[in-house]
Amino acid sequence: MIALDYQPYSIVEDRGFKNLLYTLKNKYKLPTRQYISSTAIPQLYSKQLSLLKEEINTELNSIQSISFTFDKWISGTQQPYTSLTTHYLMKQFKLRNKTLACKCFPGEYTEKSIFLKIKFMVNEWNIDILNLNIPIYMATENTRNISCALNYCNSNDTLHHYLCAAHTLQMAIEDALKENNIGSLLKKVLLNYNSL
Repeated sequence: MIALDYQPYSIVEDRGFKNLLYTLKNKYKLPTRQYISSTAIPQLYSKQLSLLKEEINTELNSIQSISFTFDKWISGTQQPYTSLTTHYLMKQFKLRNKTLACKCFPGEYTEKSIFLKIKFMVNEWNIDILNLNIPIYMATENTRNISCALNYCNSNDTLHHYLCAAHTLQMAIEDALKENNIGSLLKKVLLNYNSL
């Protein structure tokens, strides 16, 4: 219930929740917040993780290619994060999308650190991207350090790197806004648009 409804662990201490359970079964003893956070949730996570790893490994035996999306960003609290998602087609064109990782990424975003992070995140799922015998497609933001990092992964030419079109467009817009005459050009466009 806590996981499905995104409830805080402290729900087991809420008076209304306690009253509801007491009304339903007055002899039931509620678990503590400590038990939920240190035992129940970690056990549930571990069980689901094992099932998901088994599912992915079984499915990888029958696919003809695999795709990944890799992203990095800074959170609102200025913490650096990375995420890795996999995408692949099963028979009858059933699309599978699985988020493999969303982790804090302290330190510099160097080519080597990005390569090691991607390799580590994929290896946690028993996927060896350096030795897969199927085409691998990777979509990332348009930065030089990520492109160079993926060159490390491409020792057997099975990795195909694609740059995110939205990120590339955003970079073009930011560059255009830095131009000296862009402000007056935008004013002219807005004036012409408003006169229509």
